[in-house]
Amino acid sequence: MATVNPSVAFVGNDTVKFSWALTNANGDGAPVGPNHADYADRNVQLVGTLGGATIVLQGSNDGGTTWYSLDDPQGNDLSFTAAGGKAISEVPELTRPLLTGGAGSSVTVLVMARRSRGVNV
Repeated sequence: MATVNPSVAFVGNDTVKFSWALTNANGDGAPVGPNHADYADRNVQLVGTLGGATIVLQGSNDGGTTWYSLDDPQGNDLSFTAAGGKAISEVPELTRPLLTGGAGSSVTVLVMARRSRGVNV
């Protein structure tokens, strides 16, 4: 399975959007790294057809050796079996989506991330 690199689009000065197009043949996303850690206010949205697949948003703080499921603000794993969106609670060193199972899946995973704006006095 090939790893899908995210596309990165800056939306204004303080917001960035990461986008991964995942399929059953290419089901893991290359992680967003620590150079975006200051974009701490994050949310995720899935669009497309999951075809029975599950997509989990994962994090790693050990350079990608060990991955764990990220959580929403209520403490639930960020695991999707249908299109939808949720807030992301954690900002680990690395963040990636992972698609498993299903057939005929074609999903775009979108993560919007915003950093605090500086105060001009």
